[in-house]
Amino acid sequence: MRISKIKNLKNSILIEWETKESSGTVNFHMLESTERAKPTFYQALLKLRPFVILMCELADGYAETMRVSGVSLTEVGDSCLMGAKITAIKKLTKSDDVMNVITPFKSAKNPEDKKQNPKKIMPEKCLKAIGKLISEAEAYIKGEREQTKLDI
Repeated sequence: MRISKIKNLKNSILIEWETKESSGTVNFHMLESTERAKPTFYQALLKLRPFVILMCELADGYAETMRVSGVSLTEVGDSCLMGAKITAIKKLTKSDDVMNVITPFKSAKNPEDKKQNPKKIMPEKCLKAIGKLISEAEAYIKGEREQTKLDI
């Protein structure tokens, strides 16, 4: 399974992924559900917020009213290295609307590419945070959801 998109929409979660059969056929899947994820899913999204600030060169104060809404993931060439764009929404104080913020595409460092542009390399801590979000998305696909309280 290779996840390509994780989105925390207003009232639902959307995950897109692909699987590859032994014959080489690639199947594309999408899951959109209004069921809440485990709290650790939302915590994983929250841990990406500082990287949006860093990669978009925004002031630190922006983070307080910013919500990470998704990640788009791509494999870079034949190297199987992951690259990503992170999307966030910032509430505005002088408008009823929001500002959408999308980081530039950055990828993992390729140890074989000595000429890789350092400005296109994703910070290692961000890659780890995205890896945690991917694990949470995989758990969501498998049916792990927030446990609701039962009043008995």
